[in-house]
Amino acid sequence: MADEALSTPRVGHVEVILEKDATPSVGSWYWVKSTPNDWITKGETWLGCVVHVGSNYALLKGIFNSSHGEISERVHLNEFQETCTPEPNADAVIAGKVEGHRQEVQRLMGEVRAITGRLAVTTGVLGSGTGGEALAISSGSAPVAEYKEALVLAKKETLPDLFKKIEEENKMVGHWMTANLLPLKAEAEGLKPVIKAIERRIFSVELYAGLTEEVVQVSGGEPASTAEKIHLFQRRAYMDEECLARYEVGGMEFKDIHAFDAWVAKPANRDRLLPHSRSVVAFRVRRHEKEREVHNLRDFFRILGEIDLDKLTFLYARNGDQLHRLSTKIDFGARLFPDQERADHSGRLYGEVSGFDRGELISQGEYEALLAAEKECKRKQAGFPKEDWWKYEYRGAKAGEYRLFDRSTVYHDDFAEILEKTAAEHNRLVLVLQGLLDRSPVFHPHPPWQLWTPEGFSSALELVYDDARALTPGDAPDFEAYRFRLNSTLRAGSITVGQEDAWLRHEAKKAEQPTPQRLPLPRGRELRQVQAPGRPRTGRAGAGADSAAAGRDSELGLAEAPSFRELELLCSEGNQGGVHLPALRDPER
Repeated sequence: MADEALSTPRVGHVEVILEKDATPSVGSWYWVKSTPNDWITKGETWLGCVVHVGSNYALLKGIFNSSHGEISERVHLNEFQETCTPEPNADAVIAGKVEGHRQEVQRLMGEVRAITGRLAVTTGVLGSGTGGEALAISSGSAPVAEYKEALVLAKKETLPDLFKKIEEENKMVGHWMTANLLPLKAEAEGLKPVIKAIERRIFSVELYAGLTEEVVQVSGGEPASTAEKIHLFQRRAYMDEECLARYEVGGMEFKDIHAFDAWVAKPANRDRLLPHSRSVVAFRVRRHEKEREVHNLRDFFRILGEIDLDKLTFLYARNGDQLHRLSTKIDFGARLFPDQERADHSGRLYGEVSGFDRGELISQGEYEALLAAEKECKRKQAGFPKEDWWKYEYRGAKAGEYRLFDRSTVYHDDFAEILEKTAAEHNRLVLVLQGLLDRSPVFHPHPPWQLWTPEGFSSALELVYDDARALTPGDAPDFEAYRFRLNSTLRAGSITVGQEDAWLRHEAKKAEQPTPQRLPLPRGRELRQVQAPGRPRTGRAGAGADSAAAGRDSELGLAEAPSFRELELLCSEGNQGGVHLPALRDPER
């Protein structure tokens, strides 16, 4: 009976009977027995409040008995009864913790006062008759050397340790004083999903009604036939790569978008990028950031805005000879829609659990590929001394950072939310297209398509997998090997392209070197490209002169055109060098 009474919690004089299979509720308190780790020893418990109950787990947050402060843990519902013990009188426990840490602060402060008293160190003003007299008494009652040694010990070790403990105890007082707010915070957090659902509904209405979009007609003409499907291309293209506009100064940017409109409206360019009479292709202005010079703070903020504009994504919609550009608040991503194999979630999936946010889901095959890659790295390391293993260390995603997506993991709800979010992101595109069909003339004339039904979707849209299925299996093409093969046939009179950028960078390196007539550049500044006065350009495409005819002192630079040897060097400047075009023989081409 005694053991039974000890195990039964009481509130005041009222006995509380707990149901063995009761599901934890938000706001209830439990003593949590966590898995031992760096700061929790085996068998140690901490007081936690249930702040969220998922489909198969409960999330508890509480205050741990150290300066770590708040601690949280997910507990699977199947293990909850064994891991957590209810605490019906949490307010009294929290008040006791606050008072206990306060008393510890007072005790430590007493030790500080005792040490300073023994050493005759006070906060009194010199000459007030207190600190000075005590020091004189202490000096007369003990050898000066011993007194000095005690002062040094108190300064370097004893007092700093006490002050550190006092600081930690004060932190714990603050942590425990805020513990009663955890149930209130949990209640407020419980309203966020409702708010998010309302926001998603509002956003969907905005997308369908076109409240956040702008449609610009790029070119006119005859529309496509009524029966023609809309071909939706998966791959996101990049304006600066497709048209190569202004590539000599780093490529186009957002302010050049009207020039891109004029370029893509040309029938040859339009038919290449949007080959079907009804096509939709996503374009981002740039794939990579453009190099821009920053000279002052005003330039810095201006460039930040330009970088954001360069990341905008536009939808170009073709309807026969007509072409429209659509801009929205949505970033559609590198793919407008997933591959069918990735969209099929019938197989086993794994989710990343490292860090605070859950990562993307991968298939069973991708998970096994990670295991194989790690195994291969270990096999390579085995053939070298241990001190060289770091050279062959696996630096990709690790299989140990993933968990199987099923009901056994406490991250089940997070992974399910990722799937739901991915589907919602791709469904946004369908909302945009349905809105265009219903309220705009972009695809008129067309049948009364309803994209939210399987029949309407299949009759209206044709998905073009030009990204996920564009490359054949095998290693990625090696451009450097391709260029090396072309440049191995380089000879006098060969036509090359790309050497001008390498040459201007070569000139910039020479211009950076200080001479008696030129001071060194300020620290942090560098020249990217330089066209020296009196020194000709190589040309974006051109032919190399014969070595003997164009021989010269290398320090004097180019006379008229780069020699064969100079052109050969320029064509081997890594990714920024030139390429021999063996098919070209006429410099005018």
